[in-house]
Amino acid sequence: MPLFIYKARSKPTEILEGRIEAESKESAISQLLEKGITPIKIELTSSSDLKDKSSEVRRFFGKVKTSEVDIFTRQLASLIRSNITLFKALHIIKEQTENPHFRELISQIATDVENGEMLSDVLAKYPKLFPSIYVNMVKAGEKGGILDEALERLVKFREKEEDVRAKIKSAFAYPIFLTIVGILTIFILFTFFMPRLINLFNQLGQILPLPTKILINISNFANHNWLWICIGFFVLVLLFKRKSTSKSEQFAKDWFKLHIPIIGGLIKKAEISKFGRALSILLRSGISIFEAIEITASLLKNEVLKTELNNMRKEIISGSSLSDSMKAASQFSPFVINIITVGEEGGRLEESLLEVANFYEKDVDRAIRLFTSLIEPIIIMIIGIIVGFIVFAMLLPIFSVDMTVR
Repeated sequence: MPLFIYKARSKPTEILEGRIEAESKESAISQLLEKGITPIKIELTSSSDLKDKSSEVRRFFGKVKTSEVDIFTRQLASLIRSNITLFKALHIIKEQTENPHFRELISQIATDVENGEMLSDVLAKYPKLFPSIYVNMVKAGEKGGILDEALERLVKFREKEEDVRAKIKSAFAYPIFLTIVGILTIFILFTFFMPRLINLFNQLGQILPLPTKILINISNFANHNWLWICIGFFVLVLLFKRKSTSKSEQFAKDWFKLHIPIIGGLIKKAEISKFGRALSILLRSGISIFEAIEITASLLKNEVLKTELNNMRKEIISGSSLSDSMKAASQFSPFVINIITVGEEGGRLEESLLEVANFYEKDVDRAIRLFTSLIEPIIIMIIGIIVGFIVFAMLLPIFSVDMTVR
């Protein structure tokens, strides 16, 4: 959307300057008049201005942590609840912020607010730091005069989301560490230790047992191709990690993730939990069901669930209820659909969505505990069997020589 620079009169003696996004110059004038500001001069920004803004966003993103944005949100909610003006609250927070990049960003936000822009419009300029749910919640709070409540809900939502994400990361951290250590140990045995033993076995000149022959063949392959094995491994990791070039490729990748045993269930439950909580707070803030589902879909990481939410939105626009649209989706269980149906019939949809979120958060906790209790001993057992086979195959010829000598 085009960005306009304006100069306007707020009071007989007060001149404001700032930026505003609008489809046209006439639309920009209408927006300013709705805010009670009389435009004096409006100009479309040049492409170089837009590039400066883009680079400005990139400069801040990556240097400001999610936790810092959460602290900013909580402080802003507390100060506004204490009847401190938004502009003053932003300056107070800026003085207390240690991160120089975030301090500079808050200073720019305060300047834009002072120039007459709405806080939600200013935050929308930094989508990497303030996603659509953040901006729309702030906008709803501004319209309803409950900005502090909207910010508090945002903080609680982001904290819950971060808790689930942290639990899933911690559940995978130790098994991944064990697997990497096990693979490295086996690789080092095959590549560096086995060749020395092979020379010893060749000097013995005896017929080697089958397990030792298998081990020698694997070792020879690893020893001669270890560089290509490493390159192949890193290529696979990069292919899996890289961003998909097309939506269909990402859809296929996310579909595969959902069908991985145990892991797929964890991903699905975490995403449905986020869906329920996000949709609940958006509807509670007065945002329409159509817009709320669109915002919620943008928050989800899995393309399969995103697609289903977008299809649900189309059905709701056509006149279906939320529960009816969910029946056509394959990722929502009858349990979820029944709770939503009861909530719609009883006029308590927001509470029902929150119940779904809470249920799946607890289910994620249970699944994580089950996953960690099963996967760790399984990985240790598999690595132990492989290492045990290697040791057995290495020592078997030596025992055979000892028996022959006796």
